[in-house]
Amino acid sequence: MTTTDKKLGETIRNLLETKNINVEKLSELTGITSRFLEQLINENFSKLPPAPYVRGYIFKIAEILDIDGNELWEIFHQQNKNIKKSGGEDKLPTNRFEPKKINQKIIIGGLFGLLLIGYLIFRYKDFSGTPTLYIESPEDNVVVSQSQILIKGKINPKDALTINAEPVYVDKDGFFEKDFALRSGANNIEFSVKKFLGKEIKDNRRVIYNVQQ
Repeated sequence: MTTTDKKLGETIRNLLETKNINVEKLSELTGITSRFLEQLINENFSKLPPAPYVRGYIFKIAEILDIDGNELWEIFHQQNKNIKKSGGEDKLPTNRFEPKKINQKIIIGGLFGLLLIGYLIFRYKDFSGTPTLYIESPEDNVVVSQSQILIKGKINPKDALTINAEPVYVDKDGFFEKDFALRSGANNIEFSVKKFLGKEIKDNRRVIYNVQQ
């Protein structure tokens, strides 16, 4: 079976069975929320984050399941691409005596430029200044007995969020959540939020994983 004949959900299911790993364990090993893993496996691609995030998820899955990440990404890509093929555009012969509409194009271009400048000025605060960050969980210096916690919070959806230097997807209202695998002992979680043209703020949370004997 060629790559183009494969289905992503079937491929991941087969690999999970071979490795004797369930979705919950895969979520723990990759740090990807179980909800997103289930959407991938069930091929509900419209409910997934933007492609750059999905690509990162697929390569993490591939690493755990011992498969080439590029091959798994190609399977996903083949199921999602929407290629529109067409020939050269047919154009009617131009009339060399017809008056040129250069002035009209300049006017339209100038109006568009003014509108764009006005929009950028109006939205300047969305791209500059100091961002905000609200962390619902975890609390700082919290002690837990489970190997995985759920990170939750909210930012301005126009800002960029990373957790331990990894980009994190936020929804249209700025809410985010992420399963985070813990190591035994103290774990440092660094939140970083940055505006496109503005400042960057950081917050650190320390989580202690107390392994029960």
